[in-house]
Amino acid sequence: MAALVGFVIFTSGCTAWREGVQQDVVLKSEPAAANVYINGVEVGQAPLIATMRTKNIYVVEFKKDGFRDLEALVSPIQNLPFVRTGLYTDTGRYNKLKPNPLDGELIADLVPTTASVDPYADLSARMRQLDKMLEEDKIGQAEHKVMSQQLIDAYNPDKK
Repeated sequence: MAALVGFVIFTSGCTAWREGVQQDVVLKSEPAAANVYINGVEVGQAPLIATMRTKNIYVVEFKKDGFRDLEALVSPIQNLPFVRTGLYTDTGRYNKLKPNPLDGELIADLVPTTASVDPYADLSARMRQLDKMLEEDKIGQAEHKVMSQQLIDAYNPDKK
């Protein structure tokens, strides 16, 4: 029995030694309900809390229909106190994962990446397309609001 307890303590300690201790990271998206992937594995829909290890770097992706995919890094930053011990340093206890919270602001596919010849006609056409998506239930009110504001901002010379 003692050997089993020792093995459990040893193996759980090895993970902390190698990858750091666990930390919760809040992952949010605007608009909400984007699919969240951590290092290529789908973990749910934003907003959510992901438990990560403080010695690893994570690639977080937000994906939502009608929006461009967004990729961000969550990585360890050392937060060293005046007095520190080797064991805490070795297990990543002085590390904090940043950014936390991670706010993923998704950009609508309809937002142009280049200027058009006739911006007013282009904006009008894109807004009609957006309204049609809402009418056909391809997007909800929250997505429509975010996309509309992004389109208006894209064509507003004072916002650039």
